[in-house]
Amino acid sequence: MSEVLNALFGYQSRPKKQSAKDKVFDEFEMVVTSYHNSFELFKDIVGRNQDRIFFEDDMKMIVKGKMAIYRIDVQSWIDALRNPFAPTSFEPVQVHPLHRFVDDPCKACVQVSFSSQQPGIDSICSYIMGLLNDESYFGMDELRPLRSALIRTYGYAKSPISDALEEYFDEHCDASIQFTQSKILVQGTNNWKWRIDFQNPCIQGFKIEYQKPRQSWWNTLTLNAQDDFDHTDEFCEIFYAVELLSNCPRVLKTQPTWHHRLFTFRVAVDYPPLAKRICREFTNNPYYEADYTDRWGDEPSPMVYEELEELKEQIKIIGGFEEEF
Repeated sequence: MSEVLNALFGYQSRPKKQSAKDKVFDEFEMVVTSYHNSFELFKDIVGRNQDRIFFEDDMKMIVKGKMAIYRIDVQSWIDALRNPFAPTSFEPVQVHPLHRFVDDPCKACVQVSFSSQQPGIDSICSYIMGLLNDESYFGMDELRPLRSALIRTYGYAKSPISDALEEYFDEHCDASIQFTQSKILVQGTNNWKWRIDFQNPCIQGFKIEYQKPRQSWWNTLTLNAQDDFDHTDEFCEIFYAVELLSNCPRVLKTQPTWHHRLFTFRVAVDYPPLAKRICREFTNNPYYEADYTDRWGDEPSPMVYEELEELKEQIKIIGGFEEEF
């Protein structure tokens, strides 16, 4: 009878409303199913790369990338997946040279992009694929810690990372690395050029020179950047220095108080627009003129303090600073 009424009057029975409890159960079941599917993907990746993914007895996974060998603590992954509410985190990945293990490897905290709707194992799969194809992902912003670890592993001589490093400097920093001469040429702003020299084996740091517009010679800014410009990530290794110098001297004029004081002052005595900008900062912020404490709260050494005082007086003359009485 109901079928006849439905045909005559178009009546349709309403679907039964899903209870709140069933909705919760369905959500849980979807999560469990997604984890199962992700685990199958994980096994598939391992299966298709048996010549590049290996396992050790102490819950370690070895991934052989194109540029290095990576040793991963799988136990930290399992702990995080077993109980996401427990205070766990992924252990940094060990970075070894491509064809051998070393006793004291560099480490990197590799971050991968993920969605709140993405199963944790999917993030692990992305992590592994990124290491397998490290050469392709070398330039990604989130892989900066890995880039630094690779550079600490190989240095700046010809190595498995040379091509990727050369491409990164060219695309991101307008710089070229000259491996045979142990130098990096950086195109700065305002027609300035910078040259980083890392051929001196007697120092841990590197030499920085600059060339102004219409100038054929090079001026030495520092013989050892790590010694002169300490307490800052900008000069802790060449990689960061190249990124900074590619934006100099413009970025110093924009934010003179943010960068290393001695570096900024040395540039300012040979760049009047920066000297004028610093003089305005002296006027607007007397604290900046009087206190040489850096943004990490460290005082300069007596020798550096004396140089800063001398440079400050030169900057005042070049920048036209007027004392207030």
